[in-house]
Amino acid sequence: MKIRMIGLKGLPAMHGGVERHVEELGARLTELGHDVTAYSRPWYTPSPGPIRGIKLKILPTIHTKHLDATVHSFLSTLNVIRQDVDVVHYHGIGPAFFCVLCRLAGKKVVTTIHFRDYLRSKWGAFARFALRVAEKVAVRFSHRVITVSHDMEHFFEPNINIFYIPNGTPDPENFPPADSFIKNLGLKGHDYLLYVGRISPEKGPHHLLKAFRNIDSDIRLVMAGGSNHNTVFETKVYEAASNDPRVIITGYVDAEKVAELYRNARAFVLSSEQEGMPVALLEALAFGCPAVCVDLPAVREIATSHDGKPLVHYARDHSPSSLTAAIKEILADREQSLKRAEIAARHVYNNFRWKAIAEATQSVYIGAVTGFSPEENALRCPICNSGAKKLEYEFTRSGRIMKCVDCGMIYSASPPPRQKMPPAYTDTPDSYLANARHRLSVLSHISKTEGGRLLDVGCYNGHFSAAARSFGYEVTSVEPNPLAAQQARKLYDLDLIVGDFEQVPLPQAHFDIVSFIQVFEHLADPLVAMARIRDVLKPGGYLLVELPAYDAVSRKILGKRWRQFISDHSRFYTGARFKQLLESQMFVVEYNAKVGKIMTPGLLADRIGRYYLRPLGNAIGAVASAVAIADRKFSLNMRDIRLVIARYQPL
Repeated sequence: MKIRMIGLKGLPAMHGGVERHVEELGARLTELGHDVTAYSRPWYTPSPGPIRGIKLKILPTIHTKHLDATVHSFLSTLNVIRQDVDVVHYHGIGPAFFCVLCRLAGKKVVTTIHFRDYLRSKWGAFARFALRVAEKVAVRFSHRVITVSHDMEHFFEPNINIFYIPNGTPDPENFPPADSFIKNLGLKGHDYLLYVGRISPEKGPHHLLKAFRNIDSDIRLVMAGGSNHNTVFETKVYEAASNDPRVIITGYVDAEKVAELYRNARAFVLSSEQEGMPVALLEALAFGCPAVCVDLPAVREIATSHDGKPLVHYARDHSPSSLTAAIKEILADREQSLKRAEIAARHVYNNFRWKAIAEATQSVYIGAVTGFSPEENALRCPICNSGAKKLEYEFTRSGRIMKCVDCGMIYSASPPPRQKMPPAYTDTPDSYLANARHRLSVLSHISKTEGGRLLDVGCYNGHFSAAARSFGYEVTSVEPNPLAAQQARKLYDLDLIVGDFEQVPLPQAHFDIVSFIQVFEHLADPLVAMARIRDVLKPGGYLLVELPAYDAVSRKILGKRWRQFISDHSRFYTGARFKQLLESQMFVVEYNAKVGKIMTPGLLADRIGRYYLRPLGNAIGAVASAVAIADRKFSLNMRDIRLVIARYQPL
């Protein structure tokens, strides 16, 4: 896939968690064979790239606090909509405001929400309002939305297009142990606390400096991180740090040096006021560094073991007094903090690997392009086992309807729970008898015989089985629903077997006819059913199937409201596709036509009310009852029911 990423400052990752996320994710995606380009700003991009396989597209912007990201995201969007790309991936709710332009241009859009940025204290009232609007736009117009924490995932209303995919951790094995950088800083190892992050208000470096003043110890504090170009705030932080000779500010450090800092720190300190999912904490824990963290929901997602135990020392909040207490606690209990850090390292290694994150993101991309969820994308055609599919209908009573690109099979990818619908009106026995007479008369005309052993599969309440028996057939019935089977026995005293047709004991090559009346559309695996049919049917015997006709004009007109889309229908066939299926299973199709049925006004009123408009159905039913025609039979052919008769002709 051609993937374009918008919303970062630049690469390599020198300026924050979003940049680290994009670099690590993009590198893995290129390893998976994707073409990844990141749109970058010139003053954050020291070289034209590529960086770890990620191509860079450097565009200008207006380098101010409020316009830097906005103008760059706008220009990047204008550029990308003219490109031949598969997915445009926005990072952050601010940049994603422009995703609506990509949608209008027909592009597939994925947005990762790293944080609800309007919660950051650095923004004024108007900026916070604009970011809230941008968030709504991103969720509404992106094909898929990724949140890096469950906390943010749960913040949004339930939505099938929102996916949780966390940030990841580097593999410590890629960074051999070293101490040259810390020695250059005048450190010995395990004699300093470590802050990694931007010098930005929401990260709380000023809170940490105030807390550190209260630590009566020769322990040092190393503050590593790039500038956020908030000059007033940064100046105050640097002034406060210069007043304490124990504080070292390194500025930006590359991945190898920061790995060395993590490995040799006495403890990592996260002093943030808010976090989406802190990449620096994940990295610190991956390298086995004990940690002190402000108690935030995103932190608990990372730093809680599967048995619910904390994996870091918590400060109650970001106040200097709370941070001081937590730092003193971890310094006083070295042995326990190291044990906890060892457990934490295993925990994040097992749960936050970039390789798995890239694969999950790839699935989201595929879903954005195809319209399928990862689970739907994994589904294969029940006939030809192909994974190639396209979306026919987004939402129906049968779920999301897919069409196999290779063989044309229609199937439901996500059948919904059985819907709560009023009890179905049961038509008169005379109507069922008339319909059965028609189906069996067609069979007799084709087979040139009458009577014989008939196996009725999915007999439900037994109407067709009883009708066939009254016409002289020796009938055996199979029904998987115990309650329906009980009713059939009570009504007709049938020879009935309860269970799934594919599994119940039946004599081989015993039956002259096998009938499936409105059953084939329920079968999860048609090929397994066909194999069983061949087992029980005599050579030269007949298969009689009545099923919905997917190629009906009414389906094309009504679309997702077609009456045959109901919650327990999951397989649909055109006449040509069903003929192909039968011929592949050694059957010769001798009759294939759309047929009507004998019904009553009462049944018609019930079906209109159940599937389309309840008041209209009630009105028709009331009128039919008032004029005493509710049970009067008439013939109706809506041409959405297909009758197929095929002869078994083994090789």
